[in-house]
Amino acid sequence: MEKLLNRDEFREVVFSRDNHKCVICGESAVDAHHIIDRSFFEDGGYYLSNGVSLCEKHHIDAETTIISAKELREKSNITNIIYPEILNLTEFIKDYDKWCNPILKTGKRLKGYAFNQENVQKMLKQGNVLNLFEKDIDMIVEKYPRSYHVMTSPGTTSDDRITKNIKRICKGPFVMTEKMDGSNTSLSRHGLYGRSRTAPSENPWDAWMKPMWNMIKNDLGDLEICGENMYGIHSIEYTALDSFFYVFGIRDTERDMWLSWDEVEFYANMLDLKTAPVLYKSETSVTEEWMFEKINELVSTPSIKSNNEIISPKEGVVIRLQEEFSNDMFYNSLAKWVRKGHVQTDEHWTRNWRKAKLYENI
Repeated sequence: MEKLLNRDEFREVVFSRDNHKCVICGESAVDAHHIIDRSFFEDGGYYLSNGVSLCEKHHIDAETTIISAKELREKSNITNIIYPEILNLTEFIKDYDKWCNPILKTGKRLKGYAFNQENVQKMLKQGNVLNLFEKDIDMIVEKYPRSYHVMTSPGTTSDDRITKNIKRICKGPFVMTEKMDGSNTSLSRHGLYGRSRTAPSENPWDAWMKPMWNMIKNDLGDLEICGENMYGIHSIEYTALDSFFYVFGIRDTERDMWLSWDEVEFYANMLDLKTAPVLYKSETSVTEEWMFEKINELVSTPSIKSNNEIISPKEGVVIRLQEEFSNDMFYNSLAKWVRKGHVQTDEHWTRNWRKAKLYENI
């Protein structure tokens, strides 16, 4: 990691590296410009690799994102790209603009979590770049975002990603829910989908949901209901299921925002759907150590959806912010702990799949 500088040091070393010349036109530099705005860094973002020397005109062009962060780095020969901890590149997101709006490989942009801030809107309008922001998010997000594992999760595989920290979630308020062993399924006005949204699902274990989808599809509007389809038994045979579908998230596709947990519960109740079992809620901040201990406590007890006759383990625990968050912030607003040896949703359970049973006494 580069050395964190103070404001004066930042200006001095950036100008010195660029010979006090604007990296775009070669005129005298007047500003040591932050490639990613310093307001997004908890430590201020005063790093040499986050700065370039610019003249007055090109400083304005950079602030309004007419000149991209990528071009600024190339002009200054910056290879050490520094992002705030809250940002991360994904298979869809290839870079970020000055104001932390995700840039897709097509050059189009998504609305970042600060998109609607007054100062950000002012700069984007001044740069006349609002037309670059995708409106039909459903055409971009082709599958449910990857959930990162917390660092103590024993159920990771070589294909999984592990979060660097859970500080954002720990700041709270947060909610902890049981991770159910089912199939990732989503419902929108466009159709009924599995984890991939490229085509409506034709899986036999999803067929039971089609009548339900037909009943609610005209009420969904811009909402995408995501949940765990429990109709087919995977590795855990639950003994106290009161539903075959548990909602764990709802996305507003127009704003590309994941709704708050209160809103998830509200819409689930309105649509007569169950939510993933809530294990714990906190309105205050906690330490990472506390969070790890609480997870260990919760996973040491059987699944809420089991009864006294047969003990079913928890597959895991999901922790997420109670407040809403943007899709590009998904990776550090939600994380999971998964037990070791869990079975992934793959061909193994689908070969001779069996239908689950609802608990008759519920």
